[in-house]
Amino acid sequence: MSTPSIPATSSARPERAAFPVWVAGATLFFVTAAVNLEVPLYRRYAEVAGYGNGLTAVAFAAYIAGMVPMLVLFGGLSDRIGRKPVLGAGLGCAAAATLLMLLRPHIETLFFARILQGVGVGLSLSAGTAYLAETLGGTTGAARAARTGAVTTSLGFGGGALLTSIALLWGASLRPLSM
Repeated sequence: MSTPSIPATSSARPERAAFPVWVAGATLFFVTAAVNLEVPLYRRYAEVAGYGNGLTAVAFAAYIAGMVPMLVLFGGLSDRIGRKPVLGAGLGCAAAATLLMLLRPHIETLFFARILQGVGVGLSLSAGTAYLAETLGGTTGAARAARTGAVTTSLGFGGGALLTSIALLWGASLRPLSM
């Protein structure tokens, strides 16, 4: 009679594994926070340009035009070229979108920025969750990766708008709070 095999445990030291988890979690947070940094300013962008509130809803949804193709067509890109480059590209897209809005805070620019934000989220979500799952590994790794991803993205999506709203309490601006 054979004894059941015990799954091998990772030989990585916990302090070494924590750094990649922190980097992936922070990337997911910053990318998702960037998506909603401008949300408190949408109505003002439309007013300044002479448009109504309907246009703000269209601008808000524009990031789907960037996100869905990334998830569908390039969701497995990090399997081929690596997690870190894809996470870096996602973070770069989010930073570029924020920079666009800082340089030209108008409703027209918002459409392009939202598409870039969608590309950044699409790249980051697939690569980030895969990176977390691989880094955390083991039998409980998938659950920990899911929790870490859910917490960091939820805090990011809510935190971006919250940070700009708090900044607006100290003075009106058309520029989003930049991180």
